[in-house]
Amino acid sequence: MSKFIVSTFAILIIIHLPTIGHCQLVNAEKFRIRTDSNGWFGEIGMNGSFIQSTSKVIQAEGNLLTEYKHNKHLFIAAAYYGFLKGDEVQLVDEAMLHLRYNIKCNKYLRWEAFVQFQQNEILNLKSRFLLGTGPRFKLVDNKKIRMYVASLMMYEHEEEVSQNQISHENFRSSCYLSFSLFPYERTEFITTTYFQPLVNEFYDYRILNQSTLKFGINKHFFISINYNHFYDRRPPNETLKQTSKVTTGISYKIKV
Repeated sequence: MSKFIVSTFAILIIIHLPTIGHCQLVNAEKFRIRTDSNGWFGEIGMNGSFIQSTSKVIQAEGNLLTEYKHNKHLFIAAAYYGFLKGDEVQLVDEAMLHLRYNIKCNKYLRWEAFVQFQQNEILNLKSRFLLGTGPRFKLVDNKKIRMYVASLMMYEHEEEVSQNQISHENFRSSCYLSFSLFPYERTEFITTTYFQPLVNEFYDYRILNQSTLKFGINKHFFISINYNHFYDRRPPNETLKQTSKVTTGISYKIKV
């Protein structure tokens, strides 16, 4: 009976992947901690669930963020890991490491460079390595509203989960529009939309929209609601083209 329930649960996971699958792109905008002072900043977040009846189902996600700001320079390091397991059967397994550098050129222009590693075997992505750089322009930035637009160029190397060890190397444009709203103290809403077409095949593109709503319990603890929607016109191994995900969690922020 236990194996039957886990098998049924796995089928439901696959059927509903457009609802619960994690996005393959990463919204680096939510990593930026809003501050005008120099120093080290950090954030730890997690969420999870445990269900036990005739079978055991465990779901967990964790992320770690470190940020260092010094005058015109900003360094960001972020890591994420998530899994879903039922009776020792791994249904979802995904990880990400993201490093980013940002320098302020003038009042309206920043220059960014980033490197990223990712894996998501449930979406047939064994590994994806990204290396990119480009300008970031400030449209609006005040106490209540912040808006940026960017146009980056990046190199991409990815390997599919397959017996033939299929890999791809591409150059993509990575454009995004970010909107942040700070209506009250310790409350923030951030939404970012990415558009990433191949340089030589414009019809091969990805779109990501990620929105995060955070409420501060106090100056350290925050509750967040996150929504991701991802569309890949030509996904690895021609698997799922679009996925969506809604999560809630708690995070702890520190400043050194």
